[in-house]
Amino acid sequence: MNDTITLRQLAKSYKKKCALKPLSVAIPHGKFLLSGRNGVGKTTLLKILAGLEEPSEGTIERPPWASSAAIASDCIVYPEILAIRELADLYVKEGKLDKNAFEQRIKHFNLTPYLSTLVGELSTGSLQKLRLCLALASSHPLVLLDEPLNGLDNESVLVALDEIAQEQRPMIIVDHEKRCAPHVKGKIKIDDAGSCTITP
Repeated sequence: MNDTITLRQLAKSYKKKCALKPLSVAIPHGKFLLSGRNGVGKTTLLKILAGLEEPSEGTIERPPWASSAAIASDCIVYPEILAIRELADLYVKEGKLDKNAFEQRIKHFNLTPYLSTLVGELSTGSLQKLRLCLALASSHPLVLLDEPLNGLDNESVLVALDEIAQEQRPMIIVDHEKRCAPHVKGKIKIDDAGSCTITP
């Protein structure tokens, strides 16, 4: 069995708008920074890898370590009428979240005082912390982070970088400021033509 995420002419369009040009690449196990100019389809690719979108064309083959994925992205909408604790309990019940790992991340990001706060009432920074806690404490074998440091204060940025450094699972991270770069294995770059190169 192939031990890479293998994309063959994978593309995504919304009506007549191209969101991801045909992409062929084999992504090995590890931590990677996904880069490319705005509009090349980085977030779209993460959504496809997370199973949130179906490709319009092409195929994707997944090894066991990428059979499912957690994603932290502002494209994910959580029920605003649930408190953080209620949302976590729902995810645990659905088998998507490790409760103990979530509680550890909540403490690490200083979100414990907000466990009873409704998701819809969270500040931008607190919502971003919640996204990271849910993804990093997920039961999925692959973790995808879309601009994980956006909206975080300096202290929380350090916490997030420490979490990324300590994470043992494979990760694909979009970070335009490249502050996560020291904690990843290599780089995946998509150019304007849709060509993809991987640097170990």
